[in-house]
Amino acid sequence: MTPRRILVVDDVASMRMLMSAIVADMGHEVDSAGDGAEALTKCETFAPHLVIMDVAMPVMDGVDASRHILKRYQGRIPVVLMSGRSSESAQLDG
Repeated sequence: MTPRRILVVDDVASMRMLMSAIVADMGHEVDSAGDGAEALTKCETFAPHLVIMDVAMPVMDGVDASRHILKRYQGRIPVVLMSGRSSESAQLDG
């Protein structure tokens, strides 16, 4: 398997560290961000192959950041949204 660059985005440091450790243990290069706005900057500098992002974050949430990433990179960077809330509901096409 070819190692990929994966960006992990979560405002909770412990979750960010856990997800980053899992990704790194799988042999991938990993970087992280604490909110959606920082994720947009990291997409420019780190050029990830995949973004794994929390939905609910301060500054810019995962849904808004995903919209920006999908539009800016025309779908070339897939985004996986995750949430610890069982009732979280979001639409990306709005």
